[in-house]
Amino acid sequence: MTSYITRSLIDLSGTENLLTAQKAVKWIQEQRSTLFFKSPQATAASLEALAAFARRTYSSQGRSEVSVTIGNSHPFYVPVDAHRRLLHQTYRVTNVELPTRVHFEVTEGCVTLKTSLRYASTLKFPAPSFELTAAATERPSNTPGSTFTISTCLAVKPFLNHVDAATVIVNLPSGYVAASASLRAQRYERIIKDFKLPVDAVEVTMKDITQENKCFSFRIVRESIVENLKPAKVHVFDFYEPGHQAQTEYTIQQSSVVSQQSPNLRVY
Repeated sequence: MTSYITRSLIDLSGTENLLTAQKAVKWIQEQRSTLFFKSPQATAASLEALAAFARRTYSSQGRSEVSVTIGNSHPFYVPVDAHRRLLHQTYRVTNVELPTRVHFEVTEGCVTLKTSLRYASTLKFPAPSFELTAAATERPSNTPGSTFTISTCLAVKPFLNHVDAATVIVNLPSGYVAASASLRAQRYERIIKDFKLPVDAVEVTMKDITQENKCFSFRIVRESIVENLKPAKVHVFDFYEPGHQAQTEYTIQQSSVVSQQSPNLRVY
């Protein structure tokens, strides 16, 4: 709705209407998640409004500046004018302590920009961006150790504040398979957005991750008996910024002694 109102204000022209349209354009930009908006329809309407505003306000004599501040460092300025618009401008900075925040601000005029920060760390494992826990709880069964509930909880670290979408990959213990019905129930209740079942793992997509724990669970069933089970790993990463990630692992306690002569178990 805001996009359509913005286009109407631009068509009406006049200083007051354009100033109001400028505020609306800023709000539209804030709704964008990385490259896109919340839906294809919103993306199309928003891009049309942004393009109309750019055409109406463009001047070959215009000049704007974008200030970039990383952490507590002094800002540096990126010029945007008729010769340096629609360009990919890259600046290299050094001695940045992670985690950190990067702040972009248009100091003059009106600029639509997409920003990204890429970094290389000397750490083998960068500091995790998520609080991530996973645990296995044995379910009642006539055959001990045959079925478990895997519960996974995640939340973003305070410096990240919010993640639009995250992918969680839960590797399964050897010899176990996931019960897809339990995952479909979680999707139906909108606890998870979607899931996939690659070999020996469960891949879950979750939306709107904040500093409050979001949890999901699913059932696994033993398909074949494996001795000396190793811990299973869990990996979460930001769908749009995979560098934001975390890992953990969980174990299942086998409650019965497994004989080397035990036949394979099959689930149909």
